[in-house]
Amino acid sequence: MRCKFLVSVQLMALAICSSLTASAQNYLYGTGNPIWGINIPIENGFVNVANGNVHMEIPIGSEPQRGNLSLTQSLVSCL
Repeated sequence: MRCKFLVSVQLMALAICSSLTASAQNYLYGTGNPIWGINIPIENGFVNVANGNVHMEIPIGSEPQRGNLSLTQSLVSCL
């Protein structure tokens, strides 16, 4: 009897913990170019057709790094 109670409590705790971590993964918290939207390219960025947001990147500078990598600095604006 006590063993069944402990197993049910553990299963309930597991269900609660897994639901809390699943709620933290939301498309609203994603960064960068959204994969669920349709984007129309414009100069230095794109317009998201789904919500009308404009994403623009204005390059400031680029510096070479080791190998074929480069560090690109830009101002990012999301309106």
